[in-house]
Amino acid sequence: MPEDNAIKTIGVCPECNEVVTGNQPWEMFNGRPIHSRCKPSQEEIDGRRDAVQGQDFPVLTRSQRVSAEALQALQRVDTGDAPEVKRTGRSRAPLDEATLRTLPETVERTLGEDHPESAKVLHRLAVLYHSKEKLEKAESCYRRALATAERAFSKPHPELGLILNNLGRLLHDQKKFAEVEKLYERSLEILRAALGPDHVKVATPMSNLASLYMDQEKRELAESLYGDSIAILEKTLGPEHPKVAKARRKLAAWKTAE
Repeated sequence: MPEDNAIKTIGVCPECNEVVTGNQPWEMFNGRPIHSRCKPSQEEIDGRRDAVQGQDFPVLTRSQRVSAEALQALQRVDTGDAPEVKRTGRSRAPLDEATLRTLPETVERTLGEDHPESAKVLHRLAVLYHSKEKLEKAESCYRRALATAERAFSKPHPELGLILNNLGRLLHDQKKFAEVEKLYERSLEILRAALGPDHVKVATPMSNLASLYMDQEKRELAESLYGDSIAILEKTLGPEHPKVAKARRKLAAWKTAE
């Protein structure tokens, strides 16, 4: 039998994103193979944990059932208006397919089915899938996040309002207008109650609902509501902000198309 000189592939290092092979010094770190040269010091590990703790996932952070890298990746997801994803720090995302697949069950076993952080994890996974145009997985996660948030939040909460808006965005693109209108309306109602009528996040479902009305050829209602959303943006961001300018151009284009 000839000797097998093939180099065994162990996995992908979560720090440098390069292949870990058996002829290199490596070890296990948070359940994944990592190059020994890339393993963070305890000081770095503590710093990453501290960066997350006290923000969206303090209970999960203390449990140490989910890696700090995964929580940081979720922390960077912008749920303000799916499918946008805010990328800060390193450009790579440490959430591989295996993590995406197993994370909901890991979180549910750790926290239970009706914990606020469970809703937040599911919401951020939904936005990630939405941004990757994996629409069936996105819708499934949005609906699980919505059901969890309904149980987790006894009072109007921004997380619930944003889940409703983002599920609405997903279904809006699929022209499921009847359900979309109810989602946007409820999102608007909850965000107003939770944050106040002039908060910048209120403008998001308001402008989305206006776009829906335009798609339904309810032009007068659409333009009025979109004008209200611009007024909120001007008040909170200032009249010269790029988002305000973009919204004004969109409204002007609607009026020109009449």
